Amino acid sequence: NLASDSTNSLLLDEVFGEPWALKKLKMRKQSRAGRHPAWSLHAVIVKSGDDLRQEQFAMQMIEEIKRIWEEDKLQLRLKTYKIVSISENSGLMEMIPDTVSLAAVRRKYSKYTSLANFYREAFGEEGALSRINAQQNFVRSMAAYSVICYILKVKDRHDGNILLQRDGGIVHVDYGYMMGRYMNGVVEVERAPFKLTRDHVETMGGELSANFLSYISLCIQGLQSLRKHGKRLTSLAKEMLFTDARLGSSLQCLSPKEVVELEDRLGTSQSEKQLVEKFITLQSQALGSWSTTAYDLLQTFIGA
Repeated sequence: NLASDSTNSLLLDEVFGEPWALKKLKMRKQSRAGRHPAWSLHAVIVKSGDDLRQEQFAMQMIEEIKRIWEEDKLQLRLKTYKIVSISENSGLMEMIPDTVSLAAVRRKYSKYTSLANFYREAFGEEGALSRINAQQNFVRSMAAYSVICYILKVKDRHDGNILLQRDGGIVHVDYGYMMGRYMNGVVEVERAPFKLTRDHVETMGGELSANFLSYISLCIQGLQSLRKHGKRLTSLAKEMLFTDARLGSSLQCLSPKEVVELEDRLGTSQSEKQLVEKFITLQSQALGSWSTTAYDLLQTFIGA
């Protein structure tokens, strides 16, 4: 029998603040236009001095991937958000409510020593319905972003760029370094194809758990789906490349060479068996990579 909901609401409120739904309800009651059926509330970040065109392109690719997975009825979980590039050095970015960076959780709540311990405290012991739901949300989103980070070659994946959601899922943000755009020097530390640590696996329940097997299965399903619909992603990249050339501007992450490499990562010329074997190798590389831990440690030292 499943234990009842064991969510530690006090801890979650301390970590995430007032739930967005409650805050939204309060604001609506105070708004003169609150009775209008189309009323809504969104928080945005105004960016100045940053070129958001690459972030916007990354989100277009992620939105297309999300559509593909939804069409194939996969249980992979992605969170998209709006990005509007106004000029080459300004734009708007939608904030994601009910989230906090993993770096902030580790820094402020270091007494839990690991993410797995934090989940236990926040969502209850093994068997509690709240813990099961939180772990499933974590597994589904971890699988989705593992595939995203591999396919789009996303780097700079320290814990400051990974958000924890109130319901236990995760969201990756900041796509400033992906595909053909690299960080000078420091990116060489990040050698793993995507971020998967022992702590992540323990949060799922361990390498022998049903959740970890589900994670691997979801990753493979996601890759197989993108392999089948790969042309939609390469066409989007080629269209952006053509538009940039026509306008006389360019995204640092895009080049004809990068489109070819994207096609290769999508595995459009590989068999299903080859794709599965490739992912198992990638998963082993990611989990066994010392560089992932080293990069997080580096970011901690520089205050990210």
